[in-house]
Amino acid sequence: MKGFAIFRHSVRQLVGNIGPALRSSAFLTAMLQLLGYLLDVQGDMARYAIMLGTFGSGVFPWKSVLPYFAFFLLSGCWIGVGWCRYVLMEEQPGTVLPLFRPSRIVAYLVALVVLILASVVGGFLLGILAGFVLGFLKALNMMGETAAIVLFFVVILPVILVFSLRLSLGLPAAAIGEKPSMTASWRATRGYGLAILVASVLVILVIVLVALPVGLVFQPLSAPAWIWQGVIGWVALMLGLSLSATVYGHCVQGRPLV
Repeated sequence: MKGFAIFRHSVRQLVGNIGPALRSSAFLTAMLQLLGYLLDVQGDMARYAIMLGTFGSGVFPWKSVLPYFAFFLLSGCWIGVGWCRYVLMEEQPGTVLPLFRPSRIVAYLVALVVLILASVVGGFLLGILAGFVLGFLKALNMMGETAAIVLFFVVILPVILVFSLRLSLGLPAAAIGEKPSMTASWRATRGYGLAILVASVLVILVIVLVALPVGLVFQPLSAPAWIWQGVIGWVALMLGLSLSATVYGHCVQGRPLV
């Protein structure tokens, strides 16, 4: 199956190049986790959620969240550019950091913002349509609450996921200096919707398996929990980038899935 082949290639691409992968991402990921731990972002958000649940209002912790989110965007785009350029152009990263290319990082960030906006708008419109249809079926007693929830996760959510992933090829395109285009991305992935969905679901399952020890082994908000969350974040980021680069290489550049 094409979806499993894409997933397998994405994993092999990461595991088989673990040295460059770590040089491209490990230091920035560690700095992000350290910053979040020092700023106590999770603690601030937990206290904010308690205030909302208890009193219905609270002061949002901007002072900790904003610098963390800014570095999160910078490091994510920096890693994304470095890893995609290594995979698609064989550009070697530095000793502990990917090469800093401001123009590519800005282009990657712009492509990311456009992708998020398109996904939000598309998901919102689909949600309105789905809500109308589900509400109509429930009003006619043709569907219960449980069936509606199952339908959302089985049909609607996968459609949104495939829609977003088919538009996401603008990210590796921006990283290597090609002109990112959502229409070109959509055309290049025509006929690959099911394969991309299967590959992305398998990636999500791997991330879920890696994330299991957080709730079972480590105490929430502890230093070991933060360290393992960094591992989870690294696996999620690098597998996601590898998946995107694999789809781009196969659908746009015509590379085989070997």
